[in-house]
Amino acid sequence: MIREIIGGALMLGGMAFLLIAAIGVFRLPDPFLRMHASTKAGTLGAGLLVAGVAVAYTEGNLGLTAFLIIIFLFGTLPVAGHLLGRAMYVSGADFVMKDGNDGLKGILPRAEESLEVRLAGRSPDAALPSPEKASEKANKAKVKTRE
Repeated sequence: MIREIIGGALMLGGMAFLLIAAIGVFRLPDPFLRMHASTKAGTLGAGLLVAGVAVAYTEGNLGLTAFLIIIFLFGTLPVAGHLLGRAMYVSGADFVMKDGNDGLKGILPRAEESLEVRLAGRSPDAALPSPEKASEKANKAKVKTRE
């Protein structure tokens, strides 16, 4: 009985973190913040959910399997998030910063325009914005850096 309660509490906590991650992906203003929300809260949420299942259901070697899944989650998702963030930065993705200080300026190469702006001028795809709208959006979101 107590195992089911602890397992249920862990699963509810995991679902709460996954809900927070989903809200962050939809509500945060730039791809870097959305990536951060999905990897950090998603990792903890999925880990708690798997731990809750392992505690509540004790069949076979479920504990070992859950432990290996949690180790895999905590070992791969933050690294993948870091690499995704680095690729977004280098490709010129727009980002919002309160103080306007780009800490990676001069350390990593960065494209002048975002991929969306670069593709808008070349592709006849109607799903992509026109070059004028894409440039206007990029100018609004451009980071102001102190030099």
